[in-house]
Amino acid sequence: MPKFVVVADEGFAASLDYSKAYDSMSSEASADLFEASGWPWGLCQVIRLVWGCQHRYVCWQGHVHPVPLRDAACVPQGCPFGPVALSAWMASGLARVRLVPG
Repeated sequence: MPKFVVVADEGFAASLDYSKAYDSMSSEASADLFEASGWPWGLCQVIRLVWGCQHRYVCWQGHVHPVPLRDAACVPQGCPFGPVALSAWMASGLARVRLVPG
């Protein structure tokens, strides 16, 4: 029996799109989450400063615009703490869902 038939008959299936996950996470809220989880205050401050003060340059066909975009306050994908932040957000969401009765 195909899996989608079993899911339709016996339960629920969900899919999450992570393509914009890092861009959608708040840098400030991520640092707050780390701090609430017991991370050292100084490290959380460094993360706030680095993630909250990003400058991004628009590039197109080998050309770079000289004026950066300065309103980008998200979790950068290249940062080693990025996957940790994503995991923390996912774990927090799962913990919240588990609190809902039923």
